[in-house]
Amino acid sequence: MLRRGVGAVIVGVGTEVVLRETAAILARFDPVVTNALEGGLVAAAATALGSLPVVLPRRISRRASSMMLGFGAGLMLAASSFSLIIPALSLTREG
Repeated sequence: MLRRGVGAVIVGVGTEVVLRETAAILARFDPVVTNALEGGLVAAAATALGSLPVVLPRRISRRASSMMLGFGAGLMLAASSFSLIIPALSLTREG
């Protein structure tokens, strides 16, 4: 238990240092590049946050695992249909 607490503190401090350094570097770039990098960092943070339920517990119940897999599959299905199929269909109608 103490190991996890120390590990969490180290990760938290490391994350804070990385975010401060990243903010200082982003301040020197063109605003367009800054916006793109910030968007990428938000996506990376969301991915890391989404992986926490899988990484933290030692044992995941079969039901919870099935629910997480089902949610991920539905999310990917929605992303593929809204981000890929619908724009492709609209392009074929125009052309």
